[in-house]
Amino acid sequence: MIPLLVRAGARYHLLHRWQLALAVLGVALGVAVVVAVDVATGSARRALELSTAAVAGRATHEIVGGPGGVPDSVHVRLFGEAPAGAAVAPVIDRYVRLPDHGNRVLRLIGLDPFAERPFRSYVGSVTSTSEPGVLLARRALLIERSTAASLNVQSGDTIRIAFGVQTSAAEIGGVFDAADDLSRRALADAALADIATAQELTGSYGTIDRIDVRVDARARPAVAESLRAALPSDLRLVATGARTGATARLSDAFETNLTALALVALVFGLFLIYNSVAFSVVQRRPLLGLLRAQGVTAGELFALILLEAALLGVVATLLGIAGGLALGTQLVRLVARTINDLYYAVNVSALRLDALAFMKAALLGVLGTIAAAVPSALEAVHVRPRAALARAVLEKRALRQAPWLAAAGLICAAVTVILLGVPTRSVTLGFAALFVLVLAAALVTPGATMLLMRALRPVTSRAGVIGRMATRGVTASLSRTAPAIAALSVALAVGIAVALMIDSFRTGVVRWLDQTLQADIYIAAPDVGANRSLATLPAGLADAARNVPGVAGVSTYRQVSLLAGPVRGDADLVRLFAFDPYEQHRAAFELLDVPAQTAWRDFDRGAVLISEPLAWRRGTAAGDTIVLPTDRGPAPFPVAGVYRDYATEHGVVFMARGTYEAWWRDRALTSLAVFVHDDADAGVVLERIRRLPSAGGTILRLERGLRAATLAVFDRTFLITGVLRLLALIVAFVGVTGALMALQLERAREIGVLRATGLTPLQVWSLLTSQTALMGIAATALAAPLGVAMSWAMVHVINRRSFGWTFDLLISAGPFVQALAAGVGAALLAGIYPALRMARLRPAQALREE
Repeated sequence: MIPLLVRAGARYHLLHRWQLALAVLGVALGVAVVVAVDVATGSARRALELSTAAVAGRATHEIVGGPGGVPDSVHVRLFGEAPAGAAVAPVIDRYVRLPDHGNRVLRLIGLDPFAERPFRSYVGSVTSTSEPGVLLARRALLIERSTAASLNVQSGDTIRIAFGVQTSAAEIGGVFDAADDLSRRALADAALADIATAQELTGSYGTIDRIDVRVDARARPAVAESLRAALPSDLRLVATGARTGATARLSDAFETNLTALALVALVFGLFLIYNSVAFSVVQRRPLLGLLRAQGVTAGELFALILLEAALLGVVATLLGIAGGLALGTQLVRLVARTINDLYYAVNVSALRLDALAFMKAALLGVLGTIAAAVPSALEAVHVRPRAALARAVLEKRALRQAPWLAAAGLICAAVTVILLGVPTRSVTLGFAALFVLVLAAALVTPGATMLLMRALRPVTSRAGVIGRMATRGVTASLSRTAPAIAALSVALAVGIAVALMIDSFRTGVVRWLDQTLQADIYIAAPDVGANRSLATLPAGLADAARNVPGVAGVSTYRQVSLLAGPVRGDADLVRLFAFDPYEQHRAAFELLDVPAQTAWRDFDRGAVLISEPLAWRRGTAAGDTIVLPTDRGPAPFPVAGVYRDYATEHGVVFMARGTYEAWWRDRALTSLAVFVHDDADAGVVLERIRRLPSAGGTILRLERGLRAATLAVFDRTFLITGVLRLLALIVAFVGVTGALMALQLERAREIGVLRATGLTPLQVWSLLTSQTALMGIAATALAAPLGVAMSWAMVHVINRRSFGWTFDLLISAGPFVQALAAGVGAALLAGIYPALRMARLRPAQALREE
């Protein structure tokens, strides 16, 4: 009996190839988006890990310092006095620019060849025009062969290296072949140099970035403690990877949000599976009823339907994984660009093919497909054989179940409110609440559709009999129309929610920029991206700028990144600004918890201001203290206040310049903010500053230029979100297309009766397109409140837990108008083919029994 059932199922699906293809396509697209996001984010993170691991080599610990780095003398002393079982090697690790190659970013790694043997062995054969000890040559670089090819340089060529305001010439002393493929990928866009050459190219004379330490496993605790005791108070011994781990965690929230959006796309695909399997069951109800009457058991039918769903899920998942790899190659560029803008430098030279990611996608695709098929399978086996022969039985049941489903939806909505109100910082729980909200919307859809069609009936009746039939037809086929409306409404709701969230955030950023950008001119050393510049301004530039005619005052900044912690068990990168504000500049801070006068009084006495995200992540408020690693050891600093900030979600500390100089030996400046007199022209003053000898190589921007650059980064950041939003809508559109085609094709006999009673092909086409338009209107009407609810949760819960900042939710008409156009347009497009086909059917053909 089982082989007979299998053959019957295969025959059915072969006869309904387009319906099967749409179902497979919907799930495949959903799986593809999940795989693509995993591949893109995983590849970016893997590239960081490989690059860092290649530089760290076999080091077990690192000696790190404060903003000034580690003095050369410390390495010299440790090299001769390191305890038995420990080896040390100096490292300079900086990002530089190549002005003659489109300002391409290159990672410059300075090493000491005499100390390298215990640590790194990633260089294979070397092609060199210099002596065998190429790294010892002055201003000579050693680069990997693929990097040389991409730069179109070879051994003996000269390239220009820019770091901050300094530009120097360096020779390609050698081109090497990496020892293995991992080393090749890790050293893409990297250059090796002798430690003295790296110091010269970056202007870091007398200091290094860190000292790598390798301690034998057997003596590790004792030797590590001995090294710690021998270090000055401004240096620390940390485990290798502590800074890398902190850097990698910077993008955690960003990656979590992308994954959640990808899962939404897969949910739409599962809506399609539910609809497709349910339709196949309905279409075969007479056959299934006859089989039951002839002795086929309920268990055999149940197994047949789930087997079909499992096979469909396997095929769709395999196609989705293949499509996800192709999509991931494009998506990784957007992800990498956003990570470079906001978090850390990364060069993704190869996709990371993670078996666990593929297993996750496979489980989601196959198990999700089976789970989506279970309700229809249960329906098939619990219907009495005689009742299975009547389609009206199913629609009556759908109408009876609508109030109960709506009640279940309201319960799910209440669960959503409870989950969103749980006092926790869990982002996962926030997204779980959103998925429960989506389930609530799906359960409410049948009842809401009935009420909406009843409300529209007086309006549609004005169009005559076709209008009345269109409204009643949507309700009469509720078992088919409700899933399609639910899938489309959820897709539109996600679009509305994301659009409202982005618009609200952008408005908040613009308002924040209006308050923050108080100065007229901003001066900075050329940077290579967020959170990683060590470049400083030339000495004396601040004083020279103050004396330029038209300048009223100058605020100075020194930006450094400190490895502070632990925070929740992990070290944490904190951005510290030493700030000497021009009096007018104090108005740039929107303080959230204390009066401005009180906060600035404490700030001038040695307290610090911290950003809202840092306060959220650490649970810190005004009056608390924050411990920072200083040149005199860890020190607590009182918090004067918390201010609003959208620059980074990982926290900023502002400290008075005098306080900073009391705890750190660093005297460099990173940027300046220049205020001009009211009667002076900012553009003219900028040109005067540009002509200063000490301003050479710096970046000077008017306030409006910095605003435009900031908003450009913002828009690039949310481009990836827009792409995922579009992909989710495409998946939903495929689902609606399949549902509507199935619905209209299923009505062949009904259309045949209508044609036989006098309806023309044009009237049939009008009837079917009117119904699809009504479904689009219904989907949009349901999407509007759902979208607002989802956007509220995103703004006030998920964004807060992910990034730590707050902003107001702004409701504008644009996203709703776009949703209405997309909803009605998608429904009309999806109904065109079925409507044309049904309109062309001859009555005798439509009435013929299959």
